[in-house]
Amino acid sequence: SLANSDIDDQDLKLLSYCSQLRELDISYCESIGNAGMSHIAKLPLRAFLARGCPLIGDEGYAKLRACPLERLSLENSLLSNNG
Repeated sequence: SLANSDIDDQDLKLLSYCSQLRELDISYCESIGNAGMSHIAKLPLRAFLARGCPLIGDEGYAKLRACPLERLSLENSLLSNNG
């Protein structure tokens, strides 16, 4: 879990090389934005938690469509009704 850490979009770029990563929790990481989600979308994630990430919006979350998610948690997110 990387929850409550100081990671940012560039750190997620490095994480995208972890091709066996199946679960990721970036909850309350306030420096991750839509750009970082592009890197996450390259992973074969089954579970993704991003509660309370204020810089990630509809554009970022839409990139998760590429992941084979079975579990998703986006509480306290900026996801709109259009997302």
